[in-house]
Amino acid sequence: MIYARLVLAALVIALAGCAPRPDDGLLLPAAPENLSPHAQEVTVMTISNRNRTGPDGQFYGTAHSEMHREEFVIAVAPAREDTGSLLFDRDLSRDFAVVSRRALDAPDWHRALRAQHRTADQPIVLFVHGYNQTFQESLFRLAQISAGMASEVQPILFSWPSQASLMGYVADRDSATVARDDLAQLLRDLHRNMPNRDIMIAGHSMGSWLVMEVLRDLRRGGENRLLRRIQVGLAAPDIDVAVFRSQMAAVGQLSRPLTILVSQDDIALGMSGRLAEQRTRLGALDASDPRTIALAEELGVRIIDVSAFPAADDFHHERFLALAAFHPQSAMQASIIDQLRFAGAYILDTSGQVLRREITDDF
Repeated sequence: MIYARLVLAALVIALAGCAPRPDDGLLLPAAPENLSPHAQEVTVMTISNRNRTGPDGQFYGTAHSEMHREEFVIAVAPAREDTGSLLFDRDLSRDFAVVSRRALDAPDWHRALRAQHRTADQPIVLFVHGYNQTFQESLFRLAQISAGMASEVQPILFSWPSQASLMGYVADRDSATVARDDLAQLLRDLHRNMPNRDIMIAGHSMGSWLVMEVLRDLRRGGENRLLRRIQVGLAAPDIDVAVFRSQMAAVGQLSRPLTILVSQDDIALGMSGRLAEQRTRLGALDASDPRTIALAEELGVRIIDVSAFPAADDFHHERFLALAAFHPQSAMQASIIDQLRFAGAYILDTSGQVLRREITDDF
């Protein structure tokens, strides 16, 4: 077992060397002359329980702290000729720049958010990142997805203190655990400030586990009115299947079926499963397997296999970016996924058409 873990660690390090990470300095507003005149600007509201570091506390660290709230305007450069037009094929250290940022207290942060939600049916969109993520990585990824939306959304990033280290898996799980109360309070505050808005939560990887734990706590706390406003999507969730079944038993059915994006060749989840004594992760399920179909029927969830989409990273762990690129509205709002009204197991082809569906009862 020790040898196997050393081999896995070596593989992780080798794969990670392929992707440059944006450094802290990219959080500082760029000079106007350094911005592309054709860049698309995206406003992202952020809330984080990371500690502040660097000069004047302008960077985000890996320790826990009180909640910090900001409003960022991000410039997303147009696709370069050498990468084509695919949204997900972006260099986080080159294709994004901070145009402006401002720190806000809680009342001003919510006022700014309400001002940006001008239409009554515009949902609140909340992204919770996963393991091994810096603040700026998750910020730019969310800006990247939002820039591809065909309809207007106002994204919110909840950033918990990941160690941003390949060897920090256990520490990240502990940090995600500590972040449960902060995320739950954020959801309560959003609902209190905009009670008639739906809240769409997208959790990625370990962030999916954090989302499920918070939903479980809210249900056990009797906050059913808030839960009726929540829609959930889990991308490549790093959750043990038995744990997920237990979480769903506590959460119960939501206003719309919970959606799970899975991929059988997700290297990151494969390694996570092997380190967990060969226990398959939820995000690595086979949608054609009768056991997966039975799970979707048992729990009333939508399990969607996106293995046919191009991999957006070396770990095949960020295919949700490819889904956003090919179907801009489907990542967090309507279109392909929203049309799958039934709980069940689905397999998509590269064009987003359903190759196979195993449908349960209408939700």
